[in-house]
Amino acid sequence: MFPFKASSITNLTDARYFSAWGATWIGFCFDPESPDYISPEKALEIKGWLHGPRYLGEFGNQDADNVAGIASFVGLEALEMPIDRIVLSPEMRHLPLFVRISGLESDIELAGLPDSVEGLLLDPQNLREPEKILRRLAERAPIWLEGLTETEGIQGWLGNYPAAGLHLRGGAELQTGLKLYDALDRVMETLEAWPVQPARP
Repeated sequence: MFPFKASSITNLTDARYFSAWGATWIGFCFDPESPDYISPEKALEIKGWLHGPRYLGEFGNQDADNVAGIASFVGLEALEMPIDRIVLSPEMRHLPLFVRISGLESDIELAGLPDSVEGLLLDPQNLREPEKILRRLAERAPIWLEGLTETEGIQGWLGNYPAAGLHLRGGAELQTGLKLYDALDRVMETLEAWPVQPARP
């Protein structure tokens, strides 16, 4: 299975779906200003029903102590932050870090990233020179592509550009325990058949 991260999980239905497909990471958004926010208590409850994936916390405008407290309480195995809001307390610096970027960052900005960076998350669809930019970024850390939802588009990006993983999103339930996954099923089938590429080309 090509590696993928299920982002912004807010319900057990999504969590079980992505876990069953072999998600590498299950991500919970703990940014209280985000519409995808989930409480640490709810995330811990969902986590208790799953087996297999690793767990990642998505943060935004929060301080290092808040991040550390949530990470410890939920038992997170990695952190995700925007490049302009990386806040790591000493006890969190050992955790793998995923960094959200635009793709337009300078070499100086990229050089300043912590050594714990596990991946760079970005939507490549609006980049003017995607091949040049993605190959440059991949020299710094593995690239995880987000914002891709159509099977044909995913095949094109994975086939032509360096990527270590795909970043997918959960969503709201139609009602408790009920969702439609037809489109995601096609994406999952594509990833299942896709050869795993080296993280660093």
